[in-house]
Amino acid sequence: MISFLSVMVVVLFFSGTLTIGVLAIISGLAWKPIQKTGNLEQQYSTYLLHFPYYKKLTNEQRKEFEQRLSYFLSGKIFIAREMDRVTDEMKIMIGACAIQLTFGLKPMRFAHFNKIIVYPGSYYSPFSRKTHKGEVNPNGVITFAWDAFQKGYEVEYDGQNLGLHEMAHALRLEDATDKDDYKVISDSSLSAWHKVSLREIKRIKQGKKTFLRQYATSDTEEFFAVCVEEFFEQPYFFRRELPEVYQALANLLNQDPTQFYRSVLEDDIIKQGDS
Repeated sequence: MISFLSVMVVVLFFSGTLTIGVLAIISGLAWKPIQKTGNLEQQYSTYLLHFPYYKKLTNEQRKEFEQRLSYFLSGKIFIAREMDRVTDEMKIMIGACAIQLTFGLKPMRFAHFNKIIVYPGSYYSPFSRKTHKGEVNPNGVITFAWDAFQKGYEVEYDGQNLGLHEMAHALRLEDATDKDDYKVISDSSLSAWHKVSLREIKRIKQGKKTFLRQYATSDTEEFFAVCVEEFFEQPYFFRRELPEVYQALANLLNQDPTQFYRSVLEDDIIKQGDS
């Protein structure tokens, strides 16, 4: 969920953006890999091998993933609420979620969001005055209910992932804020996504059947966040059912999960379709 305060900045998201792809990583523009030091980085191998996205990467890609993770975690303040502390596992998994989402873009710190709050379960938000499992506020805070965050990765192919959903909101706002990660999404892909998403939301509201859950039609922000969940959790279903939307999102994020991973269930369905 994105805070109601974000209405003030959402319009900025559709402003012009600079095309910066993976080549920026190679050329070393705008960032320098941070050397892994300290106890947190020593835990990478322990926790990341249980992270679905990371497990499917090549050894070279894993090295880049870890460098990006160090970059993201640098300067982050993790705050525990209603529990003793935010563990190293929590920090690494939350950071890995952000890297998964942005692995096709230039390395990002999400500099605007310097505080990440973690509750053990659902919590009452003073911003929206409602109970939530996750929240992104333009004041620079991302909040997660840890049990819901974990479930998003434990149940890998159900199309629901709280971490990716909230990080998607954070990416939209980060791209529009005048900090390190300003304008990380290309102008052309952003414009194309805007047109496709508005058109698809209209079709669904007019009665078109869709595999996306109803919450996706709340507004363009939620549509983007829900699509991100499906993009990584059920990419073959998504591409088959909404090919235009899928391709627009693949272009925007500069990556395509169907190129390197699929679920066993999707394998079975694809085989049945070919028989």
